[in-house]
Amino acid sequence: MLPDWPQVEAVTFGPEGVLENVKPRVLVIDMSTIRPQTSRRIAEAGHTRGVRVLDAPVSGGEKGAVDGVLSIMVGGDADDFESAKPLFDALGKTVVHVGPHGAGQTV
Repeated sequence: MLPDWPQVEAVTFGPEGVLENVKPRVLVIDMSTIRPQTSRRIAEAGHTRGVRVLDAPVSGGEKGAVDGVLSIMVGGDADDFESAKPLFDALGKTVVHVGPHGAGQTV
């Protein structure tokens, strides 16, 4: 989770970034609250590299994170969501797949 879209783009697309170093078929989950366009751009770039991507912003603040009761709205492929669901369930109480890439951000 990063503060905003410029930081997410730097970490994702930079020369030492995630997409330059991650292996194909790895599932990358961005849980930052950012603009949907960035999430869609990351998903498209991931797809061209064979990397699976989900956007999964959260609601509930620091206390929700500590208590494991966050709300998590997930955008991306349904199969990837199912793969990540055990992780999401450990972090949050309300976990919902809301649609395609960027939909988590939109919600």
